[in-house]
Amino acid sequence: MAQIIGARLGILFGCAVERQYTNARHEDPYERAFEDVVSRFDLFLSRTNRAVTSSGGEEQRGIIVLASSGFQKTLALLANKLQQSGTRWRQLHNITDIPFFAPAKDTRMLQFADFIANALYGRYHTSLTGDFDRIANKFDNDGGVIHGLAHLTLNSSCTCLACFSRRGRQGSLVAPYA
Repeated sequence: MAQIIGARLGILFGCAVERQYTNARHEDPYERAFEDVVSRFDLFLSRTNRAVTSSGGEEQRGIIVLASSGFQKTLALLANKLQQSGTRWRQLHNITDIPFFAPAKDTRMLQFADFIANALYGRYHTSLTGDFDRIANKFDNDGGVIHGLAHLTLNSSCTCLACFSRRGRQGSLVAPYA
């Protein structure tokens, strides 16, 4: 699966959340991760649209497709709230609709997303980095900063790919969107 993802032209987005981080802020880790990924996707589309329209192209919009799960109702409500009120950082401009839900077994793209989630879990929670290392270069990046991957941690000296790429640009690490 990692070889298939690595060979495709695609951009990945993900968020690894340490429970201590969300517990300290009294946030739900799943909702925080969802908001973070949606915001990153919207920012990617904004950056892409600036480049496309400056060369006379047509703006693009994005849709979010999620695997059906026990979180479906919660995520649908949160997505609707984000569409109406924006994220904690900004209004969404490029997401066209509420998320669509489908069984993961019915589409390869959701199977890819499942693999990516497992690779992130392996990297950030069990120190199994093999799958993550094979897909790490697919996360949205620009100017040496990995925008498509967030690591929400209280560890200000974390040297993971996401944290390290931001540290060089900001001088000292500030949690993404904190």
